[in-house]
Amino acid sequence: MSSKDKEIIITIDARRLIALCAIAIICIATLYSYIGALFAFIAPSEDFPFDVGVATFDTGDVSKTSFARGDTVRVKATVEKGTGYYYNSYIYYFPYTYYATTYKVIIAITDADGKAAYFSYESETIGYPGQSLATTFNVPISSEASKGTYTIKIMAWTDWLPSGVAMSPTAGEAMFTVS
Repeated sequence: MSSKDKEIIITIDARRLIALCAIAIICIATLYSYIGALFAFIAPSEDFPFDVGVATFDTGDVSKTSFARGDTVRVKATVEKGTGYYYNSYIYYFPYTYYATTYKVIIAITDADGKAAYFSYESETIGYPGQSLATTFNVPISSEASKGTYTIKIMAWTDWLPSGVAMSPTAGEAMFTVS
């Protein structure tokens, strides 16, 4: 052994071993509690209270995805209130509730170039969990509208703040063509 190499000897008696084990247990419990609390307040997509669907019809309520200039597209947005989503613990995000929820159904339509073609919203109130509510928007297509594929996005937002908060994990989407 050279003069630079020195051997380090650590002696752990019973009292120090108990203290190290206690510190390790406290650290593991703290980390477990922190991660559990973090995940309890992060809502995965299935924990949003609404599911949004969308379909297009003509004015006679016949399902249709191709329209001519000057026609009217009847867009039906269906919002379903979830029956309650629980975590596998005592902390849950959305409890099973029977009270009514007021929300805004927002419709945004863009043309083939991505330019806004139509925007509107309606305030609705949905009751019990599992209930489904349809909102209809009659969208006129102007005689000068550009031809191509139009994209419809339907969103459900809270009626709580001016800017709102999403009530559905994704926007309901559909497409129709204008010829």
